[in-house]
Amino acid sequence: MIKLSDMTSDELLLYHSMSYARSFNDHHGAEGAGIGRKFEEDFYNYIAREPRFRLLSTSYDFGMGHELATTSGVRHETDAVLSDGLTLYVCELKHYFESQIDKNMLLIFNQKVIDFYLELIRKGIDIHIKRLFLTRNRRLDNFVREFAMSWGIGLVDGELWPPELLRLHLLDYAMRLGEKTPGQDWEPMADELCKYSFRDLSEIMVPFSPMQVTINANEFLGRDECIRLVGNHRKLFYYLAEVKNCRQ
Repeated sequence: MIKLSDMTSDELLLYHSMSYARSFNDHHGAEGAGIGRKFEEDFYNYIAREPRFRLLSTSYDFGMGHELATTSGVRHETDAVLSDGLTLYVCELKHYFESQIDKNMLLIFNQKVIDFYLELIRKGIDIHIKRLFLTRNRRLDNFVREFAMSWGIGLVDGELWPPELLRLHLLDYAMRLGEKTPGQDWEPMADELCKYSFRDLSEIMVPFSPMQVTINANEFLGRDECIRLVGNHRKLFYYLAEVKNCRQ
């Protein structure tokens, strides 16, 4: 049996985010921008009940919970910033049923976080930052998933479970069987997905000095790799959907 107390902070945040998004009531009277605001406010109340995380900022905060400036000088709003004491989790929250999530939304979110991250490097502050895009929607196209995978952005949506949670269920299933999972070698597939799916920004943009940052070419994934990983994500999800009922 999977216990919340045994989860890593990454797994726990993904679990709570997915549970929240899938239980959110779309029919409470709010419409348009109002339901998006309700989606954010209810998340703050929901995550505040988890003692492992501290909510540092909510929407209308332009300093990522630390009164930070940005390297560009442009002010950026973040929807939520959480901390487990070691890592900052910067979250973007989107309730989108009437229109479609596109990769430009992730691109803008990612660039905002990078702008803050570069300012932290410029100030000589060593910090771990992970990015989570949480959306309640019908379906994401593969371009969105590929972009998230290429930059290591955690993605919680209405279709697929995050790889980290799939791996937990895969290991739980194997333990219940008392043997390795049958069929394909699913565990290495899950491990590879988790390696890339929810990464510390410093793994991709490596600081050398307050004035120098470089892209780690070994960690930044190309399009073909992203297509392959997104395909494997779908395969793993639908395999577990059959054996453990990991459906919505």
